[in-house]
Amino acid sequence: MIRNAVPADHAALLALWQANAPRQGYASRPDAEVDRLLFRHPYFSYEYTFVRAEQGRAVAFICGCVGNDIPHGRERGCFTCLAADPAWDTPETTVQLLDALEEAFRVAGKTASAVMRAIRLVYTLHYPEYSIT
Repeated sequence: MIRNAVPADHAALLALWQANAPRQGYASRPDAEVDRLLFRHPYFSYEYTFVRAEQGRAVAFICGCVGNDIPHGRERGCFTCLAADPAWDTPETTVQLLDALEEAFRVAGKTASAVMRAIRLVYTLHYPEYSIT
């Protein structure tokens, strides 16, 4: 099931990140730094964070952001990261999470999506059959 993340998910999402993001190509960082850079970042919003939950457990999540002061932010939302348990790290999970995020961008009046540069490289390396430029 794909759903919006809520503040009560914070500890589970941090644990999911720490257990899986380094395997997916993200730099390993202490909890406090991940918290500061991701979950406490000024652009972070649960409105643009989605969780894949299976049997009541978060198995993957995606974050995005919007902001008029982001380049082209008046018309587009930005995909920032995705982390997944290895059993759920599939193109299907990725597509479902991206669809949820893009729908949230549409509801917010955005007409396009952007992929942050660091994520573009990781996604291309992780799923070479998809070309994101």
